[in-house]
Amino acid sequence: MPRPVRVTGRVTRVSDGRFKMVGGYHLSTPVDMGRTVALQVGSIHSVVSAKLNPGHDPLVYRHIGLEPKDAQIVVVKCVVGHMKSYAGIMKKTIWTDCPGATPSNLTHSSTDWSLARCSRSTGPAF
Repeated sequence: MPRPVRVTGRVTRVSDGRFKMVGGYHLSTPVDMGRTVALQVGSIHSVVSAKLNPGHDPLVYRHIGLEPKDAQIVVVKCVVGHMKSYAGIMKKTIWTDCPGATPSNLTHSSTDWSLARCSRSTGPAF
């Protein structure tokens, strides 16, 4: 289980965390990340939110004043949803194996997918 990390930094912006996605697969979908801050720790700029958020849209950063095009590295926890949204920004993708329900490598998932049942499904399950 992840543990909190204590850092000393500077909050550079505060937001209510609400915006509508503009790119990718979820055009105009409203997002509510809850209270959100742009946090700077040394040369690292990050977004910290009260609620889970769709990391695959650049507006996660832009709505709080951070421009992904200006960054050397942008971290997005998303398997493939970021590909379309970041197409004009990213030069390459570096895959990592992070814990959680949607890792890049499903054999390392914390979820036991062998127990998943789709018996009530009336169509394809993706």
